[in-house]
Amino acid sequence: MIKREAERRLLRLWREFPVVLVSGARQVGKTTLVDMLSDRLRLGQRISFDHSGSRQRANEDPELFIEGAQLPAFLDEAQKSPAVFDAIKQQVDRHRRPGRFLLSGSANFLLLKRVSESLAGRASRLFLRGISLRERMSRVGDAPHLLECLKARTARRALDQCHATADQVRLTPRDLSQHLLEGRFPELVVRRRSEAFRLAWLEAYVDAFVEKDLPDFGEIRHREEFRRVWRLVAASAAQLRDLASFGQALGVSYHTVDRYIGLLEQGCHLFRLEPYYVNIGKRLTKTPKIFSEDTGLALMLAGIRGLEQLEASDRRGAWLENFAIAEVKTLTELFDPSIQLWFWRTLAGAEVDLLVERGARLLPIEIKWSSRPTRSECKGLETFLIDLKPRAPFGLVACGTREPFLVTDRIVAVPLPWLLI
Repeated sequence: MIKREAERRLLRLWREFPVVLVSGARQVGKTTLVDMLSDRLRLGQRISFDHSGSRQRANEDPELFIEGAQLPAFLDEAQKSPAVFDAIKQQVDRHRRPGRFLLSGSANFLLLKRVSESLAGRASRLFLRGISLRERMSRVGDAPHLLECLKARTARRALDQCHATADQVRLTPRDLSQHLLEGRFPELVVRRRSEAFRLAWLEAYVDAFVEKDLPDFGEIRHREEFRRVWRLVAASAAQLRDLASFGQALGVSYHTVDRYIGLLEQGCHLFRLEPYYVNIGKRLTKTPKIFSEDTGLALMLAGIRGLEQLEASDRRGAWLENFAIAEVKTLTELFDPSIQLWFWRTLAGAEVDLLVERGARLLPIEIKWSSRPTRSECKGLETFLIDLKPRAPFGLVACGTREPFLVTDRIVAVPLPWLLI
């Protein structure tokens, strides 16, 4: 069993809030996480609203249902019985102490909307993603290297930090490609599976989401059309959220694409990265980028079925960018939720893949397969460092190098795996 980074955060929230919400895509390990911690959470009862009997009883008399629950109670797939939220609020307000109700669900927007409407100030949220690179490499609990980089004031200091700890992480480019292809679903990470099993499991996963989860979000009349949009968006990793182009490519309306992407975001399969915008005399893009939560699932949907196809693809760099940003998002949310992530792009074409903002500090990061990136490949970083010099003393190129080195006096090349753990 792989130890999860989220364990400590869940236990901390449980000690502080009457209600804790664990959300995330289906099959990322929400129920397993709770089961692993059940003794420490001291749960009195577990109720799954996947069962029609539980849903029916809760919907018929939610106040009686909640009053009869043996606390602390774990309510799984809570979005399927929205009537219980107001009843939980009443129960919490009568006895306002931490660790009373643990909710989970795989419908992100619906859960957050109902929690914000009924349980504002009473609940906290933990968003669970799949198995991270840190968890695969048994680095849970160690201080992330990214946060140490944010403390460094010069490129030379960041280089020294990386030199001191680079031996802790040794992954070949082939290893990294395998991680991209496998994705982060526990079922495909914890146990070694054949390629045929992996593909069959992912295809069944898509079927389950379309046939079982989508009806919870609203009526979908054209499910094959939805699948086509999902495949196109999955193949467009790390691209701008250009609804008009997506719609034109598929022969559907802008509004249809917008709705389907929204449903995939609600189902925790996509996330956006917003552009960083500051008035520095340059025209900057204001369109967000779109990313898949799981590169393994996205690659399957895009028709990439094996390592050879992935490594031969001209979109390989975009897949790597998607993987790295999803990993950084997981890391920062668990260790320092105050950190904000952006990308930066001018209309003239200068771009930085990832911008990490912590307080007044900005750390720009480029993500590349190359093992020896050159200065000419870092034009976007140089432009950003000139424009934002007071807040961004240096930048990183996270790449395929085995040893860190200075590209310029303000740009450090570091091994990508090192940055992610």
